[in-house]
Amino acid sequence: MQKRLFKNPDDKKKALGKFKEKDFQRIFSRWVKSNSLTIREYFGENCVFELKLSKTKSIRFDVLAEHQIKALMGANGRDIPCYHKINDMPFIKDNPRSRFTNPKPFDCLFLSQVSAKVVVFFYKAGQRRSEREMIVIDVYDWKMKSERSSKKSMTEMEAREIGRAVKFDDGKA
Repeated sequence: MQKRLFKNPDDKKKALGKFKEKDFQRIFSRWVKSNSLTIREYFGENCVFELKLSKTKSIRFDVLAEHQIKALMGANGRDIPCYHKINDMPFIKDNPRSRFTNPKPFDCLFLSQVSAKVVVFFYKAGQRRSEREMIVIDVYDWKMKSERSSKKSMTEMEAREIGRAVKFDDGKA
C-alpha cells in the first residue's frame, strides 16, 4: 500500500504552488557549481542553459519563447550567433541598500558553436530530494520535437526519450 504524502488534496495544491522557477534556478546553480566535471563530460566545455519548470505531467512547447529558441540556436551555431549585453545594475560596494545586486562579471557575451540545452524539471510535490531529476534536452531536439509533434506539449517520458535525465544530488545520469 502506498503511503499518502498529503492528508487532504488542498495540501498538495499548496505545496505545488510554493515551488517556483526561481527555486529551480537556485537548486540548479548549486548543482552546476558542484558538478563542473560532470557538465564538461556530458555537455562540453561551454554550455548555455534555459531552465523550465513543469508542475504537471507534461510541458508545453511554447514555454520556450521564440526569442529564447533563436538565442539558443544561435549559441549552438544553427542560427545567427548569440550576442547579449548584460544589463548594468547599480552596484555600490558595501552599500546595504544594494545587497541584492551582484557585480557584473563582464559586459557582454558572444556565443557560437557552444552546447545549448533546455533543462526541464518536472516537479512533484512531496518527492524526496534524492529522487529529483532534471531532463537536459538539446535545443535542436526540442525544436524538432515541437515542429514534428501534433500535440502542443510533451510528456515527461517523451522528454526523457530526447534528453538526458540527471539527478540533482550527484550529477549522475
